[in-house]
Amino acid sequence: MTPENMIELALSGEGTDFGQELYAAFCNGFPLDHLRPLLRHPDPAIAALGSYLVYELGPRARALLDDIVPLLAHADPQIRSDAIVTIGVAATQFEPNALASALERLQDEDRFVRRTAMRFVRS
Repeated sequence: MTPENMIELALSGEGTDFGQELYAAFCNGFPLDHLRPLLRHPDPAIAALGSYLVYELGPRARALLDDIVPLLAHADPQIRSDAIVTIGVAATQFEPNALASALERLQDEDRFVRRTAMRFVRS
């Protein structure tokens, strides 16, 4: 199955078990723009696949920061945490808004997310 097919199936809600295969595809040059619809999707399971992928891609996800920052306000704490970690490794001093947005999660209502934000500050 091609990465395009996996993305289509994920977006249709028919499957989100493609994390490892898509990660490998992105590492091997599959365009990162294909991640944008996953990150922006209203279905939490589909957005979770996108957040997992950017988390795993780490610094490679820098081009997607504009799509990652909104995940800091997502209802799912795991997605918020993934966004903090990704911003921590992908953002530079030239993305002060992304960095500041991650810092705001120090006041998150979820303890897990606050802990992730503390690790972000320490790094």
